[in-house]
Amino acid sequence: MVEDIAAREHGNKADSLDEIEVTLFHHHLPKLANIGLIEFDKRTKTIRYRNDPRVESLLTYLDEYRLD
Repeated sequence: MVEDIAAREHGNKADSLDEIEVTLFHHHLPKLANIGLIEFDKRTKTIRYRNDPRVESLLTYLDEYRLD
């Protein structure tokens, strides 16, 4: 997952992998877990999305207007 984000955002530079991993696991994922969108286990680095109608609606909207 971190590698995918780095490739998309930074051209997969090695120094950005650590930065992305720290930000993801210590900032973004805990925030998403706190509002109930995901379940996140720091120890195993397991992430489970909890189906949320608001997110599903947004994803449907974005998919309809995706510019390929």
